[in-house]
Amino acid sequence: MFLSVFVTGFGIYDSFQKTITRADAYQALVVQKESVAIYEKALHSKGTKVKGYLVKGNAYINYVSFNTDWWRIPIGNSFGYVSKKETKIEETGAPRPEQVSSTFHGDAILTEEKTPIYSSISTSSKKIGQFDAHIQIEVINQNENWSKVNLGGLVGYVQKEDLQIDNGIPVLMYHNLFREEENHKFKDTFVTITPEFFESQMKWLRDNGYHTISLENLQKYVKKKKALPHKSFVITFMEDFKNIFATSN
Repeated sequence: MFLSVFVTGFGIYDSFQKTITRADAYQALVVQKESVAIYEKALHSKGTKVKGYLVKGNAYINYVSFNTDWWRIPIGNSFGYVSKKETKIEETGAPRPEQVSSTFHGDAILTEEKTPIYSSISTSSKKIGQFDAHIQIEVINQNENWSKVNLGGLVGYVQKEDLQIDNGIPVLMYHNLFREEENHKFKDTFVTITPEFFESQMKWLRDNGYHTISLENLQKYVKKKKALPHKSFVITFMEDFKNIFATSN
């Protein structure tokens, strides 16, 4: 009789303990390999830019399902995409780390090389990830040596010596494209060129790794609402440029 009561009581206690553990736990995104790439777009195709890496041993707490194959996670005030095949969702009872929302707003900078992201202001602290070289991200100045960043909802820190100031986005403004025989009024103006010259400029930009962005994305960048890839530029004709920024004021 006593043994039966003890066993029953122990079973209730054990169930209570498990309930407490589940209540304290939370779900997080974890990687199954030593590192997993964060892509700029939800694509695995050749040429898709890698923004950085998630690393094993961390619980990333800000993620959403983008589609059947990809998770979307915040990086600064922008986003990256991580393959579901290389990650999983786990319940963890570890202390919930300091987190930052996906509305993180900071100063735009560029990484000069592959840049480790630490969990605190120390190179001996745990690494929560890594940014790739020549990536534009947003940081908040922490002190003269370190900047705070957002990766997957976690607060991380990068050394300022690994960063450089972002000098902005080039805007190529044109007025007209005319063939030589058609151009009677604007021959001496630099904003009017021949289609052949325009094509040669675009080829040079493409061959040197530049890629275009929309005026809408430029507007978000100016307002510090969106990060843009390294070597971004805008092509616009004068009236388009005037119109979009007139509507933003």
